[in-house]
Amino acid sequence: SKIIYLVLVLSLVTSVGDYLLVNPFWALANFIAFTAGYYFIFKRLKLRFIPSSLSRIFQTLQEDFSFTLSQLLLCLRQIAPQVLSGYFLGWHTAGIYKIFDQLISLARSMNQVYFKFFLPKLSHKFSFEKSKSLVFWKQYSLLAFVGTLLACLLALCLKTEILNFFKLSPSQILSSGDLYLITLAAIAIMPITIAGEQLMIVCDLLKTYTKIIYIISVATVLGIIFTASAFGLEGIAAIVLIAEILFAILYISYSQHKFFSIESK
Repeated sequence: SKIIYLVLVLSLVTSVGDYLLVNPFWALANFIAFTAGYYFIFKRLKLRFIPSSLSRIFQTLQEDFSFTLSQLLLCLRQIAPQVLSGYFLGWHTAGIYKIFDQLISLARSMNQVYFKFFLPKLSHKFSFEKSKSLVFWKQYSLLAFVGTLLACLLALCLKTEILNFFKLSPSQILSSGDLYLITLAAIAIMPITIAGEQLMIVCDLLKTYTKIIYIISVATVLGIIFTASAFGLEGIAAIVLIAEILFAILYISYSQHKFFSIESK
């Protein structure tokens, strides 16, 4: 899907006005790739669609509603800083924040893809080889943290080059020093947050997991509302950083009783 998307953008987006095509290209690329993926899976596993009763559908929605809502809140938490910065500080300022938000989104996507690669094996080991699951989790989580930290240090050294790439003026680059540092700090915490999130899922702590998301997501939005006007973009970025730290602490804290106790057995 990414290759199709890039080919479409690089070959057909040739002027400023063509920016309207970017999102339709993203949708088209996903539709083509995932339709092919569904076809492959259904053919390989010989799956077929069967009718389902409305009662089963509503039962499933009822059982999974809290978890589904928590994932929706996570999405809202990610877009809230961008939307609220535009509302409180103006859309030009929000455009500047979007640049730093792009760095966070890139780091989050890369870490999520990396960690999802290991989740099935971690779940299997936790179910059948508990003593090995802790070592396995530590290995790939530590590698992600070190890799992300090194990337942040490199980005710190290349601050001017990176922000020049996003067309910020020299004065904007100079005035965004604190915002850039807070952004990199939030990125450095992400591997810990996602590693802890995996433990919550593997240990079947979904009720606690959803409660954590509800509380911190709402607190994040409220924090931005009350700090945006007074502290500007730095205040918004600080709230995002604090939320990331709280997620990491709570995920690890609540899962340690079931997961980290393996080491003492």
